[in-house]
Amino acid sequence: MIKDSSGLWDLSLHVYCKLWPFVHSIWYVRFYSKKNFDPCVTYTTLDQPWRATNSSSISSNCDNSVNWNGWYRLLYNGMNVQMPESCVPASHCGTDAPLWITSAHPQVGDGVVSRTVCGNWNGNCCLFSPPSIQVKACVGNYYVYQFVKTGVCSLAYCAGNNSFAESFELFQ
Repeated sequence: MIKDSSGLWDLSLHVYCKLWPFVHSIWYVRFYSKKNFDPCVTYTTLDQPWRATNSSSISSNCDNSVNWNGWYRLLYNGMNVQMPESCVPASHCGTDAPLWITSAHPQVGDGVVSRTVCGNWNGNCCLFSPPSIQVKACVGNYYVYQFVKTGVCSLAYCAGNNSFAESFELFQ
């Protein structure tokens, strides 16, 4: 098996060869693309308490400077949480303009969906509108997110500060 450095692609080979009248060799080839991997299995955990909606601070964390690569599962002190689905007050989530998604999270059967992101600043809940993100609901009551650069600084993706089990009604 050959894998690329990201671990998301692999290549195997299946070939039947007759090397000699009585000697046979079988090789197997499989081709996988990134479309075949499940982000619910291949993700990075993001457990940064400063991202919590109850975290107000004077710091201005900037998700535009993060090299987002792949999928992320949000945690708060080791517990599953999700991005907020409503406006978060400015100067929360460890940044000036906290980012939240404008519509409900998907259900498990929905697969990967696109969600609009907004950033609250200067009394406008959607003053900043960075590129949309991808979201997937996973069996086991958690979400994974494919974050992107926000376009400007002082914007950061928020993580709810409550327990995922307390806030998650979609699987009930």
